[in-house]
Amino acid sequence: MKENMQKRMGYGWQICRKNFLQYQQEKRWEEKVRDFRERQLKYRTDAESEIWEEVDIKMKKKEFYSQLFTLSTGLSTAELQDKTRNSPLLHRVFHTQ
Repeated sequence: MKENMQKRMGYGWQICRKNFLQYQQEKRWEEKVRDFRERQLKYRTDAESEIWEEVDIKMKKKEFYSQLFTLSTGLSTAELQDKTRNSPLLHRVFHTQ
């Protein structure tokens, strides 16, 4: 009888240990997945910020050229854009991004 109890407890202990090890492994996987997602999010925001920096630079260049031509010609930006439609070089400056 005593041996039966020890066997049952031993078997129960093995099940508990197995469940505990599975639980630990699942926790490790959850941590790895969470770390991976955090790194992915970090890199994504870095890449997005680089893209937005490029867009800002392009917009600043466009504003600079429009101000330069406005100062040099005395025309407003809208008038200048109307006049540059016929010039391929100036058209590229004002009408492309």
